[in-house]
Amino acid sequence: MAGKNLSVYGDWINSNASGGLTANDYTITFKGTGKSVSGNQTFATVAFSADTTISGNNTFTAFSAEVPGTNLTFGAGKTQTISSLFRLTGASGNPISLKSSIPGTAWNISAPATTEATSTVQYVDVSDSHAANPFITAKST
Repeated sequence: MAGKNLSVYGDWINSNASGGLTANDYTITFKGTGKSVSGNQTFATVAFSADTTISGNNTFTAFSAEVPGTNLTFGAGKTQTISSLFRLTGASGNPISLKSSIPGTAWNISAPATTEATSTVQYVDVSDSHAANPFITAKST
């Protein structure tokens, strides 16, 4: 089923006790405000186009949020691992917001080193995070 698209308008809950759903070969877009992704997940390509809370330790091949003003809240103490493509594109005065579910308690991100081919990070407001890989360089913040 390569090349399939899946739009999620509700919450995504992984109740699989053995560790996760592998959504390979799918592009999953989370739409609609106030959504949540919970459980430990493994995703191929994921795009966030609306406010979403992401809990658990998750792995993404490609991760993007390119709708200005999108707010992403990450589980405090949890790690989000991005292996390939990482794109966050807000706008001046309307950044993408990345924050912890518990203010003052860090969430973790491991993303590829910033290069033109793998990453775009511009107009992003980040709080309470710890980057596990080399630096993530923002073009504009």
